[in-house]
Amino acid sequence: MTKTRVLAVLAGSLLAISLLYAAAIAQQGTGAPASSASRFRSDIALVDVGYIYKNYDRFKQYMADLQADMERADAVMKKERDSLKQLQDSLSQYNAGSKEYKDLEERIVGKSADFNARVTLQRKEFLVNEAKIYHMIYQQIQDEVKAFAQENNVLAVLRFNSELPEVTKPDEVARGLNNQVVWHHPNLDITKYILDNLKRRAGGTTTGARDPNYRFPR
Repeated sequence: MTKTRVLAVLAGSLLAISLLYAAAIAQQGTGAPASSASRFRSDIALVDVGYIYKNYDRFKQYMADLQADMERADAVMKKERDSLKQLQDSLSQYNAGSKEYKDLEERIVGKSADFNARVTLQRKEFLVNEAKIYHMIYQQIQDEVKAFAQENNVLAVLRFNSELPEVTKPDEVARGLNNQVVWHHPNLDITKYILDNLKRRAGGTTTGARDPNYRFPR
């Protein structure tokens, strides 16, 4: 065996010994085998915000009320649209170029411009109201997450998507491939606990999915 090969073998042996020593120290520090999944501490938690939006009754009620307002507004606009159409149809009663024709045409143009402007403003108002609802609920989620993090000494709570994609839907598969979390310990997911707290504060019924034996790793 050459001197170079002897040095290489010695270096490999020293590396292996160092790794085993480090593993032993880590196990002594935790008082449990390194492979134990039941005893570990985490400074990070995960929350599925999309799941909360889908299952939070207060958010769904706000959105239902907004949808009802939109439908009522659409019904009013439909009547005005039908009225404008009747005016346009009545143009055929006059000769093109006559004073009556021009007066009615000018009236239709004015009403149409006013109608289109109000429709645009109304749509903008509904979009703003929808954004306000999302923002309000998100602030409530943030407050609950912050309280949980402070209570459990969590340094960061990351957003992730817990929903498994359907393999027959390419868009869902693509979103799943872009998920930042590839794997996580189940106890790191605090989504249902945040949702239950939100429902409890809102006076609603909780999900009933909370495990009474659950302990966040800390």
